[in-house]
Amino acid sequence: MGNSVKYSRMAAIGAAMMTVQLTAAYAAGVNVPQSAQQAKMPWGEFKLAPRIVASLKDGKPANVTVDVMATAIPRMGTEMRAGMERGCASSAGGLAMNCNLVGPINTDPNQQLSQLETLLASESVDCLVLQTPLPGQFVRVIDKYIDQGIPVFTFNIDVDKSKRFAFTALNEEEAGRINGVETAKMVKAKNLSIDTVALASSAPDQAWARSRMKGFVAGYKEIIPQAKFFNDPARAVPTGLSYSVKETLTTMTPFLTAHPDVNLVFHTDQSVEGVGEVIRNLKLQGKVYTSGFNVSRGILSSIIDGVTLVTIDQNYAAQTNAGVKQCAAFLSKGEVPADPINFIPPVVISKDGADGSLKADAALKDLQSSK
Repeated sequence: MGNSVKYSRMAAIGAAMMTVQLTAAYAAGVNVPQSAQQAKMPWGEFKLAPRIVASLKDGKPANVTVDVMATAIPRMGTEMRAGMERGCASSAGGLAMNCNLVGPINTDPNQQLSQLETLLASESVDCLVLQTPLPGQFVRVIDKYIDQGIPVFTFNIDVDKSKRFAFTALNEEEAGRINGVETAKMVKAKNLSIDTVALASSAPDQAWARSRMKGFVAGYKEIIPQAKFFNDPARAVPTGLSYSVKETLTTMTPFLTAHPDVNLVFHTDQSVEGVGEVIRNLKLQGKVYTSGFNVSRGILSSIIDGVTLVTIDQNYAAQTNAGVKQCAAFLSKGEVPADPINFIPPVVISKDGADGSLKADAALKDLQSSK
């Protein structure tokens, strides 16, 4: 009883799709519990769509859609697919699942909203696991899914004003604080000469990014109270909306050239890779450093080279894995997480594996073997 993975394309919504179907026997169907058919939620009563109840009782697999804000963001899409696949292959309560990964190629809220509306009209979704770029814009569509009897679980970026069942992600501020503590410890241990620290982000106005920056400042000052910061979380240096190395090179090169007193840059996301490249291009190795979030070949190589001090792996796979399992637990058992906010632990990566962090060369080996 293994599982098979197949690829298909939904032209109607213009999105890449991955389907994972558990092939375990399910001919007898699933006895959908009353707690799933009719559930009391903090915002009111939820009624599972009769079509979903009938389909599961007939022994058909549950159709779980994982909708992400962009499938082509480096590393993120790959990890999210892997987590979805693992969750989909974990049968809960005899429930078989078809799991689809969809979303715009690049971040495009309007296109993602349109895709969600198309999926809703098609009645092809039995449970939705959703990552959104702009929480406020997605409240209405989430509530439409809920009102039509489809459970929704969010991850990575929450939509707390909606009727979503639960949310899974990092504790952004705490993860930022951990990064700040570990970065400052490294600065002290290596006796690095740091005059001014700057904060940068690809999404400087977003709550998650500001939480990471707030946490970083607090954590860094726990270790180095007298630290001087060029800016604060409300005034981060913007490095481009595409989260790309190219945009970061364009924005951070003139910034570091114009501010020679800035010799440590904390970046909230994967564009920390671009900051590392700017430091190399300007031949500032050993003088200017960076720390940030996410994992890529470039980020890990920069850590090994001593340009990037610390990065936090968000463990996207764990986030989508959790969302899919939450769908399975609700549909088969009527269970929802006891706490609607579910945090996963951050994975800290450094060159030497200090304080129990993951060594960058081990992380790079794992990254290469997973491709």
